[in-house]
Amino acid sequence: MIRQPLLASELQSPVHLSVRPKPGPQKRQPTIQLGNPGRCPSGLTLVIIITEESGSLGGPAGNDPISNRYNEARHAVTVLARHCRCGRCLAAVIHFDTPTSRCIDPTPLTRTGKLRILSGLAVPPDAAGSSYLGPGLAAAEAIAARHPDHEVVLIILTDWELFDTNLPELLARLTTFKGSLFAVGLRNSPPESLAGPMITSLTIRPESPPGSLARAVFAGLTAHRQGKQPAATDPP
Repeated sequence: MIRQPLLASELQSPVHLSVRPKPGPQKRQPTIQLGNPGRCPSGLTLVIIITEESGSLGGPAGNDPISNRYNEARHAVTVLARHCRCGRCLAAVIHFDTPTSRCIDPTPLTRTGKLRILSGLAVPPDAAGSSYLGPGLAAAEAIAARHPDHEVVLIILTDWELFDTNLPELLARLTTFKGSLFAVGLRNSPPESLAGPMITSLTIRPESPPGSLARAVFAGLTAHRQGKQPAATDPP
Protein backbone atom coordinates (compact mmCIF):
# COMPACT_ATOMS: atom_id res chain seq x y z
CA MET A 1 0.00 0.00 0.00
CA ILE A 2 1.40 3.39 -0.99
CA ARG A 3 0.53 6.46 0.97
CA GLN A 4 1.40 10.08 0.55
CA PRO A 5 1.77 11.90 3.89
CA LEU A 6 -0.50 14.80 4.73
CA LEU A 7 1.25 17.97 5.86
CA ALA A 8 0.65 19.76 9.17
CA SER A 9 0.23 23.47 9.76
CA GLU A 10 -0.66 25.96 12.46
CA LEU A 11 -4.11 26.71 11.03
CA GLN A 12 -7.54 26.38 12.55
CA SER A 13 -8.68 23.43 14.63
CA PRO A 14 -10.03 20.33 12.84
CA VAL A 15 -13.57 20.30 11.51
CA HIS A 16 -15.99 17.92 13.24
CA LEU A 17 -18.91 15.92 11.90
CA SER A 18 -21.44 14.26 14.18
CA VAL A 19 -22.59 10.89 12.82
CA ARG A 20 -26.32 10.30 12.52
CA PRO A 21 -27.19 7.29 14.71
CA LYS A 22 -28.84 4.15 13.40
CA PRO A 23 -32.59 3.72 13.93
CA GLY A 24 -33.51 2.09 17.20
CA PRO A 25 -31.86 2.50 20.59
CA GLN A 26 -29.50 5.43 20.39
CA LYS A 27 -26.00 5.50 21.79
CA ARG A 28 -23.36 8.16 21.72
CA GLN A 29 -21.54 8.17 18.39
CA PRO A 30 -17.90 9.06 17.81
CA THR A 31 -16.91 12.42 16.40
CA ILE A 32 -15.37 12.42 12.92
CA GLN A 33 -12.46 14.74 12.30
CA LEU A 34 -11.40 15.81 8.82
CA GLY A 35 -8.67 18.26 9.68
CA ASN A 36 -8.05 21.67 8.15
CA PRO A 37 -7.69 22.01 4.34
CA GLY A 38 -5.14 24.81 4.53
CA ARG A 39 -4.75 27.57 1.96
CA CYS A 40 -5.58 27.57 -1.73
CA PRO A 41 -2.58 26.80 -3.96
CA SER A 42 -1.12 29.57 -6.08
CA GLY A 43 -1.74 27.61 -9.29
CA LEU A 44 -4.73 25.90 -10.90
CA THR A 45 -6.01 22.56 -9.60
CA LEU A 46 -8.64 20.06 -10.74
CA VAL A 47 -9.97 17.12 -8.73
CA ILE A 48 -11.92 14.47 -10.67
CA ILE A 49 -14.01 11.96 -8.70
CA ILE A 50 -15.03 8.73 -10.46
CA THR A 51 -17.57 6.66 -8.57
CA GLU A 52 -19.36 3.34 -9.02
CA GLU A 53 -23.03 2.49 -8.41
CA SER A 54 -23.04 -1.31 -8.66
CA GLY A 55 -25.40 -3.24 -6.38
CA SER A 56 -22.54 -4.66 -4.35
CA LEU A 57 -22.02 -1.22 -2.79
CA GLY A 58 -25.60 -0.82 -1.57
CA GLY A 59 -27.28 -1.78 1.67
CA PRO A 60 -28.28 0.13 4.80
CA ALA A 61 -25.97 3.09 5.34
CA GLY A 62 -25.88 3.37 9.13
CA ASN A 63 -22.27 3.94 10.11
CA ASP A 64 -20.96 1.85 7.19
CA PRO A 65 -18.63 4.26 5.33
CA ILE A 66 -19.14 2.28 2.10
CA SER A 67 -22.92 2.40 1.93
CA ASN A 68 -22.73 5.91 3.32
CA ARG A 69 -20.10 6.89 0.74
CA TYR A 70 -21.97 9.78 -0.84
CA ASN A 71 -22.81 11.46 2.46
CA GLU A 72 -19.16 11.23 3.48
CA ALA A 73 -17.90 12.48 0.10
CA ARG A 74 -20.35 15.38 0.22
CA HIS A 75 -19.13 16.31 3.67
CA ALA A 76 -15.51 16.40 2.47
CA VAL A 77 -16.46 18.73 -0.40
CA THR A 78 -18.52 20.94 1.91
CA VAL A 79 -15.66 21.37 4.37
CA LEU A 80 -13.23 22.32 1.64
CA ALA A 81 -15.65 24.75 0.01
CA ARG A 82 -15.83 26.71 3.28
CA HIS A 83 -12.15 27.53 2.87
CA CYS A 84 -11.89 28.05 -0.91
CA ARG A 85 -12.70 31.39 -2.49
CA CYS A 86 -10.01 31.64 -5.16
CA GLY A 87 -12.04 30.16 -8.03
CA ARG A 88 -8.91 28.38 -9.31
CA CYS A 89 -9.68 25.05 -7.62
CA LEU A 90 -12.06 22.93 -9.68
CA ALA A 91 -13.82 19.60 -9.09
CA ALA A 92 -15.70 17.26 -11.41
CA VAL A 93 -17.81 14.14 -10.81
CA ILE A 94 -17.99 11.18 -13.19
CA HIS A 95 -20.14 8.09 -12.70
CA PHE A 96 -19.32 4.67 -14.15
CA ASP A 97 -22.47 4.93 -16.30
CA THR A 98 -21.32 8.22 -17.80
CA PRO A 99 -22.94 10.24 -19.20
CA THR A 100 -25.56 10.57 -16.48
CA SER A 101 -27.69 13.37 -15.08
CA ARG A 102 -25.30 13.60 -12.11
CA CYS A 103 -22.02 13.79 -13.99
CA ILE A 104 -20.64 17.26 -13.24
CA ASP A 105 -18.17 19.16 -15.43
CA PRO A 106 -15.27 20.98 -13.75
CA THR A 107 -16.76 23.51 -11.32
CA PRO A 108 -15.07 25.92 -8.87
CA LEU A 109 -14.85 24.57 -5.32
CA THR A 110 -16.42 27.70 -3.85
CA ARG A 111 -19.47 28.12 -1.64
CA THR A 112 -21.58 28.68 -4.74
CA GLY A 113 -19.97 26.05 -6.93
CA LYS A 114 -20.18 23.40 -4.24
CA LEU A 115 -23.96 23.12 -4.69
CA ARG A 116 -23.46 21.89 -8.25
CA ILE A 117 -20.68 19.53 -7.21
CA LEU A 118 -22.75 18.15 -4.33
CA SER A 119 -25.62 17.46 -6.72
CA GLY A 120 -23.35 15.02 -8.52
CA LEU A 121 -22.47 13.07 -5.39
CA ALA A 122 -25.56 10.88 -5.35
CA VAL A 123 -26.78 7.83 -7.24
CA PRO A 124 -27.96 9.03 -10.67
CA PRO A 125 -31.58 8.08 -11.40
CA ASP A 126 -30.48 7.12 -14.92
CA ALA A 127 -27.58 4.89 -13.82
CA ALA A 128 -27.72 1.16 -14.54
CA GLY A 129 -25.11 0.17 -11.94
CA SER A 130 -22.25 -0.52 -14.33
CA SER A 131 -19.07 -2.24 -13.18
CA TYR A 132 -17.05 -0.98 -16.17
CA LEU A 133 -14.32 1.55 -15.40
CA GLY A 134 -13.41 2.24 -19.04
CA PRO A 135 -16.02 4.92 -19.89
CA GLY A 136 -15.35 6.88 -16.69
CA LEU A 137 -11.59 6.75 -17.15
CA ALA A 138 -11.92 7.92 -20.76
CA ALA A 139 -14.08 10.83 -19.60
CA ALA A 140 -11.53 11.75 -16.91
CA GLU A 141 -8.68 11.63 -19.42
CA ALA A 142 -10.62 13.92 -21.75
CA ILE A 143 -11.31 16.42 -18.95
CA ALA A 144 -7.65 16.40 -17.90
CA ALA A 145 -6.58 16.97 -21.52
CA ARG A 146 -8.84 20.05 -21.67
CA HIS A 147 -7.13 21.48 -18.58
CA PRO A 148 -3.41 21.21 -19.37
CA ASP A 149 -2.49 24.04 -16.99
CA HIS A 150 -4.11 22.40 -13.96
CA GLU A 151 -2.58 20.10 -11.37
CA VAL A 152 -4.97 17.14 -11.66
CA VAL A 153 -5.98 14.70 -8.92
CA LEU A 154 -8.06 11.63 -9.80
CA ILE A 155 -10.07 9.95 -7.01
CA ILE A 156 -11.64 6.58 -7.86
CA LEU A 157 -14.27 5.05 -5.53
CA THR A 158 -14.98 1.43 -6.49
CA ASP A 159 -14.86 -2.12 -5.15
CA TRP A 160 -12.47 -2.96 -8.03
CA GLU A 161 -14.66 -5.89 -9.08
CA LEU A 162 -14.50 -4.64 -12.65
CA PHE A 163 -15.92 -6.32 -15.76
CA ASP A 164 -13.76 -4.52 -18.32
CA THR A 165 -12.23 -7.02 -20.75
CA ASN A 166 -9.17 -4.78 -21.21
CA LEU A 167 -8.58 -4.34 -17.50
CA PRO A 168 -4.75 -4.67 -17.61
CA GLU A 169 -4.66 -1.87 -20.18
CA LEU A 170 -6.94 0.33 -18.04
CA LEU A 171 -4.81 -0.20 -14.95
CA ALA A 172 -1.70 0.69 -16.94
CA ARG A 173 -3.40 3.89 -18.05
CA LEU A 174 -4.10 4.73 -14.43
CA THR A 175 -0.43 4.43 -13.53
CA THR A 176 0.42 6.97 -16.25
CA PHE A 177 -2.52 9.30 -15.64
CA LYS A 178 -1.67 12.99 -15.84
CA GLY A 179 -1.53 13.89 -12.17
CA SER A 180 -2.03 12.19 -8.81
CA LEU A 181 -4.23 9.13 -8.29
CA PHE A 182 -6.13 8.24 -5.13
CA ALA A 183 -7.28 4.66 -5.69
CA VAL A 184 -9.88 3.95 -3.02
CA GLY A 185 -10.99 0.36 -2.60
CA LEU A 186 -14.47 -0.14 -1.16
CA ARG A 187 -14.47 -3.54 0.57
CA ASN A 188 -11.63 -4.76 -1.66
CA SER A 189 -8.10 -3.41 -1.89
CA PRO A 190 -7.02 -1.71 -5.13
CA PRO A 191 -4.90 -3.87 -7.48
CA GLU A 192 -1.27 -4.20 -6.46
CA SER A 193 -0.24 -3.00 -9.93
CA LEU A 194 -1.45 0.48 -8.99
CA ALA A 195 1.87 1.59 -7.58
CA GLY A 196 4.03 4.63 -8.10
CA PRO A 197 5.14 7.91 -6.53
CA MET A 198 1.94 9.68 -7.63
CA ILE A 199 -0.43 6.93 -6.45
CA THR A 200 -2.10 6.59 -3.06
CA SER A 201 -3.98 3.32 -2.46
CA LEU A 202 -6.54 3.13 0.34
CA THR A 203 -8.89 0.35 1.41
CA ILE A 204 -12.15 1.06 3.23
CA ARG A 205 -14.27 -1.77 4.60
CA PRO A 206 -17.72 -1.81 6.22
CA GLU A 207 -16.06 -2.10 9.63
CA SER A 208 -13.75 0.87 9.01
CA PRO A 209 -14.36 3.79 11.39
CA PRO A 210 -17.08 6.25 10.36
CA GLY A 211 -15.51 9.05 8.34
CA SER A 212 -12.86 6.85 6.71
CA LEU A 213 -14.17 7.55 3.23
CA ALA A 214 -14.65 11.25 3.98
CA ARG A 215 -11.01 11.47 5.07
CA ALA A 216 -9.85 9.63 1.94
CA VAL A 217 -11.75 12.04 -0.33
CA PHE A 218 -10.57 14.98 1.75
CA ALA A 219 -6.95 13.88 1.28
CA GLY A 220 -7.42 13.92 -2.48
CA LEU A 221 -9.22 17.25 -2.46
CA THR A 222 -6.43 18.88 -0.45
CA ALA A 223 -3.47 17.19 -2.18
CA HIS A 224 -2.12 20.49 -3.55
CA ARG A 225 -3.24 22.87 -0.81
CA GLN A 226 -0.66 24.67 1.30
CA GLY A 227 -0.35 24.13 5.03
CA LYS A 228 -3.09 21.54 5.31
CA GLN A 229 -3.50 19.85 8.67
CA PRO A 230 -4.53 16.21 8.88
CA ALA A 231 -7.12 14.88 11.26
CA ALA A 232 -5.98 12.96 14.31
CA THR A 233 -6.77 9.72 12.47
CA ASP A 234 -5.26 9.28 9.03
CA PRO A 235 -7.20 7.51 6.24
CA PRO A 236 -7.16 3.74 6.80
